[in-house]
Amino acid sequence: MIVTDDTLIGGISSHVTFGANDVFEPDIEYHPGLRFSGAREPSPTVIFEVGWAEALTSLHNMAPMYLGPNTSVQLYVAIKIYKVKPDETFALLALLYSRANVPLTTPLMAISFGTAAVMAERLPLAIRPLLTGVGFGGPPCDQAGLAAYQLPLPLASFYHGVPMPPGLPAYLNLDLFHLQGRIFC
Repeated sequence: MIVTDDTLIGGISSHVTFGANDVFEPDIEYHPGLRFSGAREPSPTVIFEVGWAEALTSLHNMAPMYLGPNTSVQLYVAIKIYKVKPDETFALLALLYSRANVPLTTPLMAISFGTAAVMAERLPLAIRPLLTGVGFGGPPCDQAGLAAYQLPLPLASFYHGVPMPPGLPAYLNLDLFHLQGRIFC
């Protein structure tokens, strides 16, 4: 478990139940801290899934389940890691889904952030027109701080259902260059 402070708790989760026979174990979850929610076991508000062997279609198909009416999840982030190519380049894809976006099967953002482009023709149709980044008009993802590789996560989504502590910025920008470095060190 990663405790970011006493207002937000994150880390590896146990289970997220959203139906009688539907239980997932996300890779990472965040939820408001006990101090603010007053709940004994707060439900997650932000979920991260990372797919190495898992197909992108599977990650994509989890969006309507995680963001469905039986959960408190506000944001779902899917990261797809593709195999390293013979020339030692690799493709990575970040997808950001939001409960506020309709339909739930359409991500808000789809960013290719590896050293090679993702193969658009192999992606679900809802994702293709949203692609930006490496191979889709973006600069190389070769340094931190590039605007094209910031995944803006609204902090209000993390604190959904409880008061957000004062003084926090509106967004937490996940720098995909740093994530790239953590995946392929």
